[in-house]
Amino acid sequence: MVDPAAQALRHNRLLAAMPPNTLALLEPDLRQVSLEQGAILLEPGELIENIYFPLTGLISLTVIGKDGSSIEASTVGREGAVGLHSGRADRIGSDQVPLTQELLAQMLGTRRTTVSLLAQRMQAKGLIRYRRGRIVILDRKALEACACDCYHIMHDEKLPHALGVNL
Repeated sequence: MVDPAAQALRHNRLLAAMPPNTLALLEPDLRQVSLEQGAILLEPGELIENIYFPLTGLISLTVIGKDGSSIEASTVGREGAVGLHSGRADRIGSDQVPLTQELLAQMLGTRRTTVSLLAQRMQAKGLIRYRRGRIVILDRKALEACACDCYHIMHDEKLPHALGVNL
């Protein structure tokens, strides 16, 4: 007979992709929890004690600005986990970003035309070059200066320490 709890773990793609022997090592520490919409899993400065592998729904990762405002920096669904990240914002290590305007609009929750207009403005200012699904960063410092403070918070070398992560 198949254990329903073990079967439910397979709804998370990251857990489902693990070799059975690796998953078996984790299973004694895994427990299924239900979260209410808006539940806060981790406050700034708290140590990461749990890793969440969503089986359904989405978890929003937000950044709190200096003025107290928040912005969604990322979402994690059944494809991943929360509590494993290092806190770095620019993770690709390149000035070339393979990203279509359509995908960028979806990520930002806005229209493609809005992304197109903003990309044209940044291109006119010499910050980026955009062509056929590829953004090339031409002037990183000037681009960073245009960003909201959430970028600087996410990029700050002290972020992992503030989250309680020792890298």
